[in-house]
Amino acid sequence: MDNQPSTPKRPLFRGSPIFGLVVILIGFLILYFFGQTSQLLCSRQVDKTVNCSLKISVMGLIPIHSAEVPGVQSAQVGQRDCSGTNCYYRVELVQANGLTPFTSNYSGGRSDKQTLADQVNRTLQDSSQQNFSIGTPLNPIIPLCALLFAAMGVYFIFVPTRSGGHHYH
Repeated sequence: MDNQPSTPKRPLFRGSPIFGLVVILIGFLILYFFGQTSQLLCSRQVDKTVNCSLKISVMGLIPIHSAEVPGVQSAQVGQRDCSGTNCYYRVELVQANGLTPFTSNYSGGRSDKQTLADQVNRTLQDSSQQNFSIGTPLNPIIPLCALLFAAMGVYFIFVPTRSGGHHYH
């Protein structure tokens, strides 16, 4: 038997796994809440009513919610919580029996929501289109932020920090 001194094994996770996982989770939450897109798929019926299907997903890839929206008449910008100079808006679909939100969250910036509502209204008024689809754009900064948080989280998991007793010699 050889009595050679064994070299101590270094742990795989030399950084802070819990902190890294929290940072990765923050990235996923950013993606979930701010990376949602809406897709409105509509068809014009014989009686000229427009029935739509609304699909909400994360980045257009991961479905979150879908709903039937019958009898869409128009779109409008809804407003909530106007305090001081900050107001929050979303696009709403107007039906005979009420409103259905087209964009899932309220956010600042009325003009981009008004542009989307105007696009829906123009398309609804164009009777030459039997079937049509309108979607909300994805802000390209959102997936980049989520990716940055994920990369930072992986870094924090595998790379030792300079404080907190994570020194290995």
